[in-house]
Amino acid sequence: MSVNMSRKGSPTPGAHAGSNFLSVKVRLLIAGRPWCDRDPYQSPIDELDLGGRVRCVLDYVGDEALAPLFAAADLVVLPHTP
Repeated sequence: MSVNMSRKGSPTPGAHAGSNFLSVKVRLLIAGRPWCDRDPYQSPIDELDLGGRVRCVLDYVGDEALAPLFAAADLVVLPHTP
């Protein structure tokens, strides 16, 4: 999935998923409260019919919920603002 840096430090997902994601068997979990409207995250998932492979938990994730999420992940991507 492409990333659009529309505002410094505020990534929003692009409207087009890469063909690599569509051709391999992976699942994506997007977790945490977004810095922008939720629609830019959900719209591409709906448009590309990826609901079975992409799950959005777009709310605050407390400390008690972090350990199971990290344990289930093969890869973690965190936001960074210099």
